[in-house]
Amino acid sequence: MSPGGRAGDRRFLVKGVLDRSLAAALLLLVGAWLLLIAVAIRLEGPGPVFSRERRVGRYGREFWLLRLRTTVLDVPDHLGAEPDHPGPGVERVQVVTRVGRVVQNCWLDELPKLINVLRGEMSFVGPSPWVPGTGGHLPVKPGLTGLYGRGSRSGCPAGPPMDVDEYVRNYSVALDLTILGRALRAGLAGSDAR
Repeated sequence: MSPGGRAGDRRFLVKGVLDRSLAAALLLLVGAWLLLIAVAIRLEGPGPVFSRERRVGRYGREFWLLRLRTTVLDVPDHLGAEPDHPGPGVERVQVVTRVGRVVQNCWLDELPKLINVLRGEMSFVGPSPWVPGTGGHLPVKPGLTGLYGRGSRSGCPAGPPMDVDEYVRNYSVALDLTILGRALRAGLAGSDAR
């Protein structure tokens, strides 16, 4: 399924230009915050500043979904092992760092996804990107927030669900603004929706 015809292509071309323009403007606005958070993550311990997850976007194209790193591998205290040398048979677990907890609570770990939007891999509104091997391909770019009715940290704003076909048929800038407005209201109200 494609976004459909010349009018559909034009609509989604405009959507792409708007997405990239807004992502560039927001990155300029939050650039200082990103730099401060990156320094805090780096000072708290070794490891990369960004975490990367392989995802599948429009037409089955794979890309790296970016987030700020909020966890480290550690050995549970009750095992009594050295964190740097846990020994045979001792598995490390993901532990949220102090900086990571603050960053997650404020949703700042998601800011690098603006880079995905700027690169044209994602949109502000669309379906969730797929994990490789779990589906076919999306006819539109995956979004930072989206179409589903259930609120969740990794999902979309509360509201009536909308499938991808319905979104493609009814797409307009006004629809994207409505979905983004719902996500913003949910975020300001303190829900876990995005």
